Amino acid sequence: MSERTGNDIGRPPRPGSTIGTIVYILLGPIVWAAHFTALYFGQSVICQITESGRLELMSPAIILGIWVATAIAASVLAMALHSPARFEVLLGTDVWQADQRGFHRQTMAVLAGLSLFAILAAASSTLLIDTCAVLR
Repeated sequence: MSERTGNDIGRPPRPGSTIGTIVYILLGPIVWAAHFTALYFGQSVICQITESGRLELMSPAIILGIWVATAIAASVLAMALHSPARFEVLLGTDVWQADQRGFHRQTMAVLAGLSLFAILAAASSTLLIDTCAVLR
């Protein structure tokens, strides 16, 4: 049995969520910004409060934290790219017409792909640069 929409029962369909649509389309940059902020804020705070004698013990923990945060952010974007319909329902954007929904999905996919690249590039810097060298 199919789901009933507003038109099936004599009522107009609910309007699409404007804020939800903006969040859906900008999901990639939002996740990237949160990842970027968490990484650099967390790393800066830990490097500033850690005494130089214990820095060797904290560097692996910082790197592990960076890669855990990267895995979480990449997982969110991978889920959004793999099943965008779930995010549409979650954010209330599933009521738009098919052509609008297609545009929203394509835009979200491009931005999420670019953001995924940026997230992985930022995390890969831990393999090349000393953890707290810039802050010393």
